[in-house]
This record gives sequence, structure tokens and C-alpha cells, in this order.
Amino acid sequence: MLSGVQMGYSAGTVDQWPKNVSSVYMYGNSWTFPTPDIMRTQYLVVLGANPHASQGSLLACPDVLGEMDKIRERGGKCVVIDPRRTGTCDHADEWVPITPGTDAAFLLALCHVLFDEDLGDLGTMAGRVNGLDEVRALVADWTPEMVAEISGNAIVNGIKVEVVPVPA
Repeated sequence: MLSGVQMGYSAGTVDQWPKNVSSVYMYGNSWTFPTPDIMRTQYLVVLGANPHASQGSLLACPDVLGEMDKIRERGGKCVVIDPRRTGTCDHADEWVPITPGTDAAFLLALCHVLFDEDLGDLGTMAGRVNGLDEVRALVADWTPEMVAEISGNAIVNGIKVEVVPVPA
């Protein structure tokens, strides 16, 4: 019971509350949120969100859709992974339809590819990350082909993992 409230349900239960729970486990505080640097992003994947409806919610960016347009104008790429073609897709290069409820499986397959193709480099964080070997073992069986069967081929036929260099 993180909030002191025994039970309750609202739109925030499915929208915001998972972020609060993950923040407790990652940062020790339910109200500590990392904010992505959208204004300098070159490759944006929108998954589990619809900025067209939420105006970006916890992204701390005053005009998420306008920033998505700017990413594309400067040669970057925006991909929306969502069961429905929402208004956010109008500001993206690619829409990848995915079966509802399979986002976690998709992310496990994405992590599988990162480990399998040795695409991860922790850089200066190398000495500060715990549990990486456990994550590697956890995602070992979550191949893109296996997950494609349940996610509606989003992995194999949709998004391709691209490593985009971070500008200095």
C-alpha cells in the first residue's frame, strides 16, 4: 500500500499509478519521475501512451505533438506502437499496431534483441547498474518471433530495432 489508501479506482489507476509504482522501485519515491529530453530526441517510440489525448501527461513537455513534428523535421524518427490508430499517429513516421495487453511481451522481446545483438552500452553507468545478468536471463526466451505470435506481428513485421547515435 504505497499511497496509504486501501483501495480505489480511477483513470489514474491505469494511466499514472503504474508510473508511481515503478518509481518507488527504481528511485525510492513514488513522485520521482524521469523526464525524457524530447526536445533533443532523435528517435522516439510512443508505447502505452497517447499524447494526442493526454497532452503528454507525465512527459513534462508543453507541446508533445509539436515536438514530435520537430523530431521528424530535423531528420529523426517517431514510432507509435498502439492497438488503435490514434491522433498521435498523425505526428509519427510509423504506426505499429499491437494486440492489446501485449506491451510487456513486446518490451521483453526488445530487451532480448538488445542483449542478443550486443546493442547495449552502459557507458558511465556500468558500475551503477545492478541485476543486468538477471535481466539477460529473464529475456533469453522472449524472441521476437515468439512474441510476434501473441502481439500481432508487431515485432517481426513492424518496428525494427535501430541504434541511433546520441548527439554530443
